[in-house]
Amino acid sequence: MNKYGEAARQSVLLVESGAEADPVQAWVQSTKKIFPSSANLQNKGCPKGAFLGLCNEGMVKGIPPGIYSNTSKNGKYALDAVKLLQSNKFLVSQPDMLWKKVAGNTISHNHQMDVVIGLWESNYIQGVTEMSEQEVEQLDNTLKAIGEQFDSLRDVLDRIATWPDSEHKQKCFDSIFAHQDTLIKWTEEIGNRLEALGAPKR
Repeated sequence: MNKYGEAARQSVLLVESGAEADPVQAWVQSTKKIFPSSANLQNKGCPKGAFLGLCNEGMVKGIPPGIYSNTSKNGKYALDAVKLLQSNKFLVSQPDMLWKKVAGNTISHNHQMDVVIGLWESNYIQGVTEMSEQEVEQLDNTLKAIGEQFDSLRDVLDRIATWPDSEHKQKCFDSIFAHQDTLIKWTEEIGNRLEALGAPKR
């Protein structure tokens, strides 16, 4: 988890435990702990605005809605990101893509999505809807399509195995190896996320 995501998580814990009643002060204490030697990182406005914007709207578990900060674009970015995650939970693993959907391509990301994703992964975002039957069916179809692509790749490998050694054969191998690391990374990430969600091992 990114450090600003961790700051958001620790801020909620401080409020839940009663150590801090005010999420503003909880954020101050958390960022001091995480960035002890950098006042600039402690006081960075964009992630703070994202966190407090969610708190204002009562979107953070354990923190009642209120006026903890002025309305800000960073708070709006965070709220829009939560709405997107509600309809497409796969974006939680794609913070850059999530940011582009929220703010477009012209504005630089400054840790707002790290706050949203940190709270989301810690189950501190409330008002989150379960996946609809249509979304579950869409997920199932997506996974089936991925399986079919793997079957197709297996067939291609079987064909390549029958070819004589040639430059063309080597190019095919190079193309497959170029994507192998990405496939391994995706598989590991899915496994890690399932484990974090408490999914039973099979």
